[in-house]
Amino acid sequence: MLNRDWFINVTNNAAATIRLYLTDEEFQELIDAGGPLQLNDFTLLKVSEGTCGNFSGGAVSILNPVYTRLDFEGNNHLLEFKITSFSGLFPRSDAAVLPIEMAYFTGEPLEKHNLLRWGSALEENTKVHHIERLLPGERDWQSRGTLPAAGFSQQLTTYEWQDFAPYPLAYYRIKTIDFDGSAQYSDLLTLERKNDPIRLEQAYPNPVQTQLTSPIFTLDPTAVAWKIVSPGGQVLLAGQKDLMAGNNLLVMDLSQLKPGLYYLRMTTSGQEFIQKVIKF
Repeated sequence: MLNRDWFINVTNNAAATIRLYLTDEEFQELIDAGGPLQLNDFTLLKVSEGTCGNFSGGAVSILNPVYTRLDFEGNNHLLEFKITSFSGLFPRSDAAVLPIEMAYFTGEPLEKHNLLRWGSALEENTKVHHIERLLPGERDWQSRGTLPAAGFSQQLTTYEWQDFAPYPLAYYRIKTIDFDGSAQYSDLLTLERKNDPIRLEQAYPNPVQTQLTSPIFTLDPTAVAWKIVSPGGQVLLAGQKDLMAGNNLLVMDLSQLKPGLYYLRMTTSGQEFIQKVIKF
């Protein structure tokens, strides 16, 4: 980002043309500083609220230039930007700028949830942070939540997010989206809940006609015992399944049961899970 401020005193806040003149030497200095490789990559961000380095919200628009090659009075390049009104304007290179400079990304497993913390040392044009999670054995990252981003900030900005559906082992990352749609990813964070080695999910489908399936994740190989119980406490079906470390599916055949209300009871590693099940 070019660390420059322009102050324009406006008497009539109407449509106007902003012209920027650059020499070949100035353009080369921009490239050396990590700026645009082509002048067509040089854009202006127009924000309705905020000042340079401290975007406070409001609407954001990206102004693309009309470029003209010049050769007079030492000026070699002309960039023209059309605006309909005056507000905060920030120079930006779409070819070089990343939306965020991450200062840290940490997390810790708490009693009932995982707590994620991260901080940015610099944000430019950032719109939103997506918290993504990947479970062992899965291929696709899942978005678990979002937090509004700072927009423009040149100081430490801190964030916190809580995962109230934690798994015994999970991987997290932060996907930061800026206002023109580009994305940047944080480093990978691994959280392991050693005191909570089993996760039992709600069985599906419910209501069920024939087969009832319950996803189970475990850090270590173990076994699960299950029962289908009537509202009066009578055990109608029962079984046991060995579980491998990672994701497992417990499939139960309920086809012989009459339509009605039942309870699924599962016990594994000292934990018990009870769920109402409707058979139709």
